[in-house]
Amino acid sequence: HLNITEKIEVSAGAYISMLVGPTATGLQTFISTENDSLIQFRQSLDFNYNSDVAGEGQAIGRSPGIKVNGVVVYLPKFAGAYYQFNEKKGNAMNFLDYGLIVGVSYNINRGFYIGVRADIGLADITNNDTDISRAEYSENNSYIYRDDKDTHFGLQGSFGFRF
Repeated sequence: HLNITEKIEVSAGAYISMLVGPTATGLQTFISTENDSLIQFRQSLDFNYNSDVAGEGQAIGRSPGIKVNGVVVYLPKFAGAYYQFNEKKGNAMNFLDYGLIVGVSYNINRGFYIGVRADIGLADITNNDTDISRAEYSENNSYIYRDDKDTHFGLQGSFGFRF
C-alpha cells in the first residue's frame, strides 16, 4: 500500500491461486441447414473437469436420436466436459494460476473508503490439448485446437470502513 495523498491510496502485489472443484453448466444448440428441413436440438452441459471421462454423457429419460449416414445415433441429454473426445488428454483447466494485483482506494473520511482492484492473470489457465474452437470446424470437419493464452481477469469494487 502506498498513500499518494491523504485521501488516495494505491496498492499492488501478486497472487497465486489453485483451482479446486472446477465445474460448469450450460446449454448448446446444434442447427443443421444442409437439408431442406431445419434440424435442431439442444444439449445440456454438465461439466466436472476433474472427474469426467472422454465420451461421457448422461441419458436421463428419452435421448434424442439423429440419423447419420442412415444409422440412428442417440445423443445424451447431458454432455460431460470431455464428451466430444475419444480420449482424455489431461484436465481442460490448469490447476495453478498466478498474476498481478493493482488497486486504488479513496478515503471518504477517516473511517470509510471506496476502492477498485484488478487481478490480471499471467498464466494460461487452459490445457491446449483440450482447448478446441466451439464455433467452427476445420475443412475436413475435425476440431480446431486453439493454441492461445486464456488468462484470468477480475475487477472488484469495494466500499468499507477502517478501524
